[in-house]
Amino acid sequence: MASDQQVSARAILRAESELRRVGHRQTMTQLEQIEPDLSGHLWEALSDIHRRLLALGGSPKESQRCYRRIQQLMLVTILAMRHGHHELWRDLHGPEESPESDND
Repeated sequence: MASDQQVSARAILRAESELRRVGHRQTMTQLEQIEPDLSGHLWEALSDIHRRLLALGGSPKESQRCYRRIQQLMLVTILAMRHGHHELWRDLHGPEESPESDND
């Protein structure tokens, strides 16, 4: 299967850096404003994961660590896709026409 290679290692590292700098809460708030349907789905899934982790009976601290790691994975993936899309758009249309030029 051919790949369009939309998400580069650079986009992933940029997403991880952004998440560390901005934080989980602010990133989720931004996502809620930009993609309300996606963020709603993400919140529902994360709530279900958190509930299930706690139901496993492990320590609450370890459950919270696991939950945060899953949240980080989801947010980095979404941010990396957005950055990859932005880079692709920029490469195709030039920086002056970029849909996210005000956000970077």
